[in-house]
Amino acid sequence: MRLTPADCREFQQLWREHFQEEITTEQAQEYGERLLRYVQLVLGSDDDPRERAPP
Repeated sequence: MRLTPADCREFQQLWREHFQEEITTEQAQEYGERLLRYVQLVLGSDDDPRERAPP
Protein backbone atom coordinates (compact mmCIF):
# COMPACT_ATOMS: atom_id res chain seq x y z
CA MET A 1 0.00 0.00 0.00
CA ARG A 2 1.43 3.34 -1.04
CA LEU A 3 0.77 6.66 0.62
CA THR A 4 -0.12 9.59 -1.59
CA PRO A 5 2.03 12.73 -1.51
CA ALA A 6 -0.74 14.41 0.52
CA ASP A 7 -0.70 11.49 2.99
CA CYS A 8 3.07 11.89 3.37
CA ARG A 9 2.79 15.63 4.02
CA GLU A 10 0.12 15.01 6.65
CA PHE A 11 2.26 12.31 8.28
CA GLN A 12 5.23 14.70 8.32
CA GLN A 13 3.09 17.36 9.98
CA LEU A 14 1.81 14.94 12.62
CA TRP A 15 5.35 13.70 13.26
CA ARG A 16 6.61 17.29 13.63
CA GLU A 17 3.81 18.17 16.08
CA HIS A 18 4.33 15.05 18.18
CA PHE A 19 8.13 14.66 18.17
CA GLN A 20 9.23 18.26 17.40
CA GLU A 21 11.54 16.99 14.65
CA GLU A 22 11.51 16.92 10.87
CA ILE A 23 11.51 13.78 8.73
CA THR A 24 12.06 13.48 5.00
CA THR A 25 9.34 12.59 2.54
CA GLU A 26 10.99 9.19 2.12
CA GLN A 27 10.93 8.60 5.88
CA ALA A 28 7.28 9.69 6.05
CA GLN A 29 6.47 7.22 3.27
CA GLU A 30 8.29 4.37 5.03
CA TYR A 31 7.02 5.08 8.54
CA GLY A 32 3.47 5.74 7.39
CA GLU A 33 3.31 2.53 5.36
CA ARG A 34 4.71 0.57 8.30
CA LEU A 35 2.05 2.07 10.54
CA LEU A 36 -0.72 1.17 8.10
CA ARG A 37 0.54 -2.43 7.85
CA TYR A 38 0.62 -2.65 11.66
CA VAL A 39 -2.94 -1.33 11.93
CA GLN A 40 -4.07 -3.85 9.33
CA LEU A 41 -2.41 -6.63 11.30
CA VAL A 42 -4.04 -5.53 14.56
CA LEU A 43 -7.46 -5.14 12.95
CA GLY A 44 -7.10 -8.46 11.15
CA SER A 45 -8.25 -7.03 7.86
CA ASP A 46 -7.01 -6.76 4.30
CA ASP A 47 -8.94 -3.52 3.90
CA ASP A 48 -7.23 -0.16 3.78
CA PRO A 49 -7.70 1.30 7.30
CA ARG A 50 -7.88 4.80 5.78
CA GLU A 51 -11.20 3.79 4.15
CA ARG A 52 -12.74 2.41 7.31
CA ALA A 53 -15.44 4.37 9.12
CA PRO A 54 -14.57 5.24 12.74
CA PRO A 55 -16.34 3.12 15.38
